[in-house]
Amino acid sequence: MMPSVKGEPHTRKQIVIYSYIMAVCGILPTLLGFAGLIYGITALALGLGFIYFAHQVQKNTEGELATKSAKNLFSFSLLYLMLLFTLLLAEHSFNILFKLNLNMLIG
Repeated sequence: MMPSVKGEPHTRKQIVIYSYIMAVCGILPTLLGFAGLIYGITALALGLGFIYFAHQVQKNTEGELATKSAKNLFSFSLLYLMLLFTLLLAEHSFNILFKLNLNMLIG
């Protein structure tokens, strides 16, 4: 965790707040029609997982458990980003292929 002028409790609170904001932003592509239902469900599940790990960071403030919680959140954040971007790309790619195949069959 980066050093904070206001201290660790404030930083932990910000982690939780920004995790909620990020989880909502993660499902926005589905709500705005840029991604499909599979992406939306996955983004929701991953967002809830991210919020869970953020709350673990806020709850565990001392010793080895605090370090483990922070490392778990960091590791999950890497997985979260990789899965969301991969799913967006895959959904978009399969959508293009489906439209191309459909056009070949029709025309």
